[in-house]
Amino acid sequence: MTHRVLFSTSIVVIALGLTARADTVIVKNREKPLEGSVISEDAKKIVFSFTTGKKKPDEIIPSADIVDIIYSDFFPLDVRNDAYKAAIAADKLTDSEDSAKRTKAVDDAIAKFTESLQKVQKDTVLKRNVARHLEYKLAVLLLKKGSDLATVDRAVVRMQDFVKYHRDSWQINLVMPRLAQIQMDNKDWKEAARTFQEMSEMEVFTPEVRREAKLMLVTVAVRTKDIPLATKRLDVLEKEAGGNPAYTSRVKMARAEVFIGLKQFDDAIPLLREIIKTSADKQTMALAHNALGETLFNDKKYAEARWEFLWVETIYNQDKGQHAKALYYLWKTFDQLNDADRANQCRDLLVNDRQFAGTEYQQKAITQVK
Repeated sequence: MTHRVLFSTSIVVIALGLTARADTVIVKNREKPLEGSVISEDAKKIVFSFTTGKKKPDEIIPSADIVDIIYSDFFPLDVRNDAYKAAIAADKLTDSEDSAKRTKAVDDAIAKFTESLQKVQKDTVLKRNVARHLEYKLAVLLLKKGSDLATVDRAVVRMQDFVKYHRDSWQINLVMPRLAQIQMDNKDWKEAARTFQEMSEMEVFTPEVRREAKLMLVTVAVRTKDIPLATKRLDVLEKEAGGNPAYTSRVKMARAEVFIGLKQFDDAIPLLREIIKTSADKQTMALAHNALGETLFNDKKYAEARWEFLWVETIYNQDKGQHAKALYYLWKTFDQLNDADRANQCRDLLVNDRQFAGTEYQQKAITQVK
C-alpha cells in the first residue's frame, strides 16, 4: 500500500513537472505581465494560455506587442538548471542605475545564458523556441555590454545571424528595427538600406512597419545625398499613402528631408510647420520639430530653433534617437545664445545618460567633448 501511494505521488509530481509551466509574457501598454503558457509563437502572433487563477480563453497577442518572454524553468527539462535561473536573475539587474552593478549583471547574464543555451537539446519545437530566445537575449546583452566597437560588432553579427535563421520569430519585430538603427547610428548606409529593404518586403511585419521601412529608405537616400533616388521613392509612397492621414504626414516629413538635403529651406520650413500643425503621431512630431529646429539652426535663427528642440526634449521624447538629437542641438543652440549653464546641462545629459548609449548624436557629442 505504501509503495502504491509513493508510486502514485511520483506520477503526480512527474505530471506536474511536465505540465505546470509558468511563462511570463511582458506586453506593451499592459500594467502587469501575463502568467501562463505560450502555446505557439511566430513572427505575427503568439497564442497564450492562462494556466493560473480563474480560467480564461486563450489569447492571441500580436508579436509586435511583445516586449519579452521569460520562459518557464519547469519545462523543457534540459533548461531546468541553476544557470538558467541565475541568467534570469542577472538580466533583471542589467538596467541598474549603479554602473558597477550593471556591468557585473550584464557579464553574469551573458555567461549564464550561454551556459543554458549549450544545454538545450533542441529536439522539440518548444525547446527550439527557448534556444532561439536565448540567442536573442545574448545579442541584446552584447549590445548592452557595448564597451568597445569589437563588442558592438559581435552584437551586430549575432543580430544578423538571428535575422538569417529566425525570420518567423516574434523577436524579429525587435531585432530588425534595432539592427537597422545601429547601422544608421554607425553611418553604415549600405547595410541599413539592405535591412530596411528586407523589412519592407517581409509579410510577417504589419503594414505600418513595412511602410515605415519604406520611409526610412528615403531617409537613407537623403543621408547618402542620393536625392534623385529619394525623390523617386517618395513619388511612389505619396500614391500609396492614399487617405491615411498618419502615413501622409510621414511622407510629407520625408519630402521635407529631401528639401533640406537640397538646402531648399524656404520649401522645407512651411511644410514642416504644416506637419506639426496637423499631425497627431508622436514619432512624426519629434521628427518634424527636430528637422524644423535643425533648419532654423542652420539658418542661424537660434532663438526660434531652441523652441523646436525643447518640444522634443520635454514632450516628444519617446524615441531615444530623436531625444538625443534634440539634446545635441540644444547644447549647440544654447552655446550660440550665450547660455553656458543650460548648454552644459544638455551636453552632460547627452554624454552621460546611458539611455542614449550608441545613438548617433551621443557618439557625435562624445567625439566633440574629447
